[in-house]
Amino acid sequence: MRLFGRCFSMMKNTIGINRLTGLARLTRLARQVIFNGRQEAKKLNSKHINSEHLLLALIKGERGIAANVLVNLRMNFSEIEKEVIKLINNQSEEAKKENDNFQARKIVMQAIEESKSLKHNYVGTEDLLLAMLCFKEGIAAQALANLNLDFDNVRPETERILDGMKT
Repeated sequence: MRLFGRCFSMMKNTIGINRLTGLARLTRLARQVIFNGRQEAKKLNSKHINSEHLLLALIKGERGIAANVLVNLRMNFSEIEKEVIKLINNQSEEAKKENDNFQARKIVMQAIEESKSLKHNYVGTEDLLLAMLCFKEGIAAQALANLNLDFDNVRPETERILDGMKT
């Protein structure tokens, strides 16, 4: 299966997840977030894709259920980006070096679990957002928490939007 000329093997190389671990269940937009997260990591001179890179990719895409959730919760994408950049810049060099190089993988694996808990047969941007919020030590969760957003207010809004799509 290809996305923008990229195949599963490239995603496996990017985040270390293969078809058997649930990668095939990612929607086109969720895959796009991961690939764009890689570009965000490069722009910010990071060797690894971390939660902040995925969050930046998600908000810059401005599409998908996760983007709708953030808009409905009155989140301003430029404010989120500013908060993420502020937290990245405030990180010590030592903390930057110690950053977990498996953050993206952990987030995708958690997104698969979030998808299952929502009884979905796919993993969408909403699952990635919920997974980022579960990864509390990540910059994405910290930035959103600084803007008064956490799992406890994102999950109900996600469910509300998904329920509205069923009718």
